[in-house]
Amino acid sequence: KGGQNMLEPAELGCAILCGPHTANFADLSGALAAAGGLRQVNGANALAEAIADLQDNPTARQAMITAAESYAAGQAGVLDQVMATLQPSLQQALGRP
Repeated sequence: KGGQNMLEPAELGCAILCGPHTANFADLSGALAAAGGLRQVNGANALAEAIADLQDNPTARQAMITAAESYAAGQAGVLDQVMATLQPSLQQALGRP
């Protein structure tokens, strides 16, 4: 419960379907859904319907893929920014100038 990181399939060019348990990545799932790259489904029947819809509608599938990839690309530098911000504190904690 809690979900998995949705950026990984987004970076791999996938249309993303997920279940209702996204607590571990609530902000990310909300942002990806708002961007059009993720669709949340509830239950096996809804999942089957969403998969069939994406298989039957290549235009919609490609739009989700493009949205997911675009969102992921926009997040690419976040880790570098976090590390740059933490660097002075990490150096101090290690006793390095």
